[in-house]
Amino acid sequence: PSPFHLEDRKGAGVGVMRPSIRELLKAFKAKDPPPDRQKAVTARLLRDVLKLAQTWGSLQRHTADLIVGAFFFAMRACEFCETREGGKTVPLSLEHITFRDRRRFPISQHNPKLVEKAKYVTICFVDQKNGKKMDRRTQQQTNEVLCPVEAWARVCRRVWRTVPGVTKKTRVFDLSKRKEDRRLVDSKLVAIVLQTTCGVLNPKRQYGIKPEELGTRSIRSGAAMALFMRDHTVERIQILGRWSSDAFMAYIRPQVLEWTNVMAKDMARSKGFRDLYHRREHQSRRREGRKNWHRGVMPRFFLPR
Repeated sequence: PSPFHLEDRKGAGVGVMRPSIRELLKAFKAKDPPPDRQKAVTARLLRDVLKLAQTWGSLQRHTADLIVGAFFFAMRACEFCETREGGKTVPLSLEHITFRDRRRFPISQHNPKLVEKAKYVTICFVDQKNGKKMDRRTQQQTNEVLCPVEAWARVCRRVWRTVPGVTKKTRVFDLSKRKEDRRLVDSKLVAIVLQTTCGVLNPKRQYGIKPEELGTRSIRSGAAMALFMRDHTVERIQILGRWSSDAFMAYIRPQVLEWTNVMAKDMARSKGFRDLYHRREHQSRRREGRKNWHRGVMPRFFLPR
């Protein structure tokens, strides 16, 4: 038997925690500092990431394209970049990305006009943290600076042209030109690109974010917040981000209220309230009184005219 739980005594139930242990854990929780979650990226910040990456090397440009591509699919860091701890999630390879034209026919990644012809991109998540396998998501071309199709097309084309001996199983964050010279996009480089862009192009705090508040989780939370601010339903956000529950609501930070500033106006424009339950009950009593009037029944609170 567990020393932290009570024994099953007359319906007490198995697994009931001892009151002293429960109070101790509650005290520990009260002493814990508040969670320090990373702030969400914005579309404006991501556009500046692409702009600043043009002045850097090929590895930084590849990182910028991976960040933008991951944003549109609300990816976890372990899915699109090298992480320190390898988990259950299978990183993306070239074979997991499929491009389609206007008529939704597949296009080869070797097509020289891939960026111009591709209108859709589908990514297959082979194995994930939530246990779902071979889970596919598709995004369409946006005709904007931030475009998932163009970002992933540049990623695939750069890997095919740079990595010697490249195959379909080559990971999307691998730009190694030689085996002894590994050039991988890792989580540390992703954080550096985000923080550097925020620090260099943010002299007047136009993003509302400090550089040290950004990290790899900012991409996934930014995707959830971007959809939430455009009034997408919880179910649609949950499907795109492949959340098995409403856990993504933790990414919807209170800073959304600061950006939208809509709730105060809606609250100020609200009209008077009416107790519908009381009104419905009063009407039912009046109908009942009229129905029973011929029987000589005087209903409660009913005064005949």
